[in-house]
Amino acid sequence: MFLRRWLNWNTFYQVPADYNETDYKRELIKFCLWEKSTLNDTASISINYIRDRCRYSESNRNKNSFSAYVRFVLKDLIARDEIVQIYGDDIETALGISYLEFKILDKFYNMPSNIFAKLTVPVFNSILDIKCSVSKPILLKVYTYMRCHMIESPPQPYGFRYGLDKTIVRDLHLNRKTVDTCLDAFVDKNIFIKYTTGSYYKDGEPRNAPNIYVIPDDIADHNIKALLEELKQRYGVNEFAPIITPVD
Repeated sequence: MFLRRWLNWNTFYQVPADYNETDYKRELIKFCLWEKSTLNDTASISINYIRDRCRYSESNRNKNSFSAYVRFVLKDLIARDEIVQIYGDDIETALGISYLEFKILDKFYNMPSNIFAKLTVPVFNSILDIKCSVSKPILLKVYTYMRCHMIESPPQPYGFRYGLDKTIVRDLHLNRKTVDTCLDAFVDKNIFIKYTTGSYYKDGEPRNAPNIYVIPDDIADHNIKALLEELKQRYGVNEFAPIITPVD
């Protein structure tokens, strides 16, 4: 367990991919603890820091506020033996600016399954900087789904294909408009690179082939070209026609 933490420390956080079981709002808070953790597995933090880091407003101070949820999650993590408070006032009564320190325990890193998405600090920042109608937890949920389908295993190409079957819509129990909004935001923030594939004909009718999304790394172009060739073989075309129907 220590080796896994050491390898991942300051590189990426593992977001669980149990999409409809995971509370992605909770994962925002856990990310803040992970980000603040040191090599001796302690995290010094405040409730206001977590609120501000996750881009929630300070104006809402009632029992349904994000700050109230932060207190709930911290207490629950303690109850589940994922963290131990080693300094500071009681979480329930501590001021928002109060200095709190926690020991991160091994159980903090446990997940229901071994399937997870890599979440780096730059990507976390980009997701939080998105300004759209979709909440931060839903943006993180959609990101996790897409990132889990991009298993980095060179020389095999890796990417995400957003096709006509809209599997992501069904699996995440979201509507297509919400998913489309997330995808547009991810591309705008350069979290993913999008390649618009084009159209093909089936039974004499034009249809759009799945669009390709890849990580903006140093082999992004290679991945797009390789995945495009796979789609050409799948749909039996030498080249895709220009988009005829609305873009997916």
